Amino acid sequence: MNDIVGAGGDWLSGPLSLGYSPVADVHDELVSADGDVRPAWQDVSAFLADLSPEEWSRRWQLGQQAMREQGVTYNVYAGADGDPAAWRLDPVPLVISGDEWAFLAAALTQRATLLDLVLRDLLGHQTLLRDGHLPPALIAGHPGYFLPCVDPATAQRPHLQFYAADLARAPDGQWRVMMDRTEAPSGFGYALANRRILSHVFPELLRSAGVHPVGRFFQDMRAGLAAIPKGANTDGRTVLLTPGHRNEAHFEHAFLARQLGCDLAEADDLTVRGGHVYLKTLEGLQPVDVILRRTDTAWCDPLELRANSTLGVPGLMAAARQGKVSIVNPLRSGVVESPALMPFLPGPSPPLPGQELTLASAPPCWCA
Repeated sequence: MNDIVGAGGDWLSGPLSLGYSPVADVHDELVSADGDVRPAWQDVSAFLADLSPEEWSRRWQLGQQAMREQGVTYNVYAGADGDPAAWRLDPVPLVISGDEWAFLAAALTQRATLLDLVLRDLLGHQTLLRDGHLPPALIAGHPGYFLPCVDPATAQRPHLQFYAADLARAPDGQWRVMMDRTEAPSGFGYALANRRILSHVFPELLRSAGVHPVGRFFQDMRAGLAAIPKGANTDGRTVLLTPGHRNEAHFEHAFLARQLGCDLAEADDLTVRGGHVYLKTLEGLQPVDVILRRTDTAWCDPLELRANSTLGVPGLMAAARQGKVSIVNPLRSGVVESPALMPFLPGPSPPLPGQELTLASAPPCWCA
């Protein structure tokens, strides 16, 4: 869409006047099969169609300037010089109706609840494996499964404080989950940055279309982090653990830390002393209660996981195991990201609810 706008905004005269029509047998977000603009899109489509090419260009230059000023980047490790790439934002938003969003919210809540139960069992009492409801090779062969992380004592506590999913439309227009994200879910910060930029470019559109604000999510996120059971240092702080400035999503890590009012820390900024985690500051070592991590489990502790990791904190797993620090999401959470789990869920075993998932996955299979 950036290319279309840059070419002079031909789309802007309206989809119908350009002869725009959906592709046969493929769901079209904007236009229904009979050629009418879908109800949820009507206000947005009418607003965008009324903008002249010159006004489009002016506004989108403002948006690109805002992205540069805010430093919104996503580094895909493509450049030899290591410079982060500018974030690519579509100036035409995706519109989802209130009813459809309510369905997605309920369906994703159900899915996250199920995956949390599965994770608690796999890293706790392992009833699903012991009773034959899941193939042992599916779990033991997953790169996110680490035997040092199995601890039945944690089975009663929620594991997935944060969950995300990659969604796509099927040709019949139904939503499907392409991938579950449980290890270190990302994207929250980019969603807020996108909304702020669009609010700067199209303020009257967001007001007139009745768009739901996203700021409430971050209020709930702060409240959720504050409610997490604290480690031994009840007066400690929350830090966001990042792999560092070379990570592709480092902008989001810094952005989230500002939004949540917590410290942004790399591995070298933390140390474990006497089983407790501390943040190194100019005022000395400060105790840490909660770690919101953006570093994958394998790299988090060179003493117990990957010995060659320079992104982890030696002794972090022991501190978490002893309950002296809470890690969000806990180490080992990525094991339930495997799409091959879905043919076996939900099931008849006690840890799982008997109801079918409202939101289906893209058809998966376990090829073993």
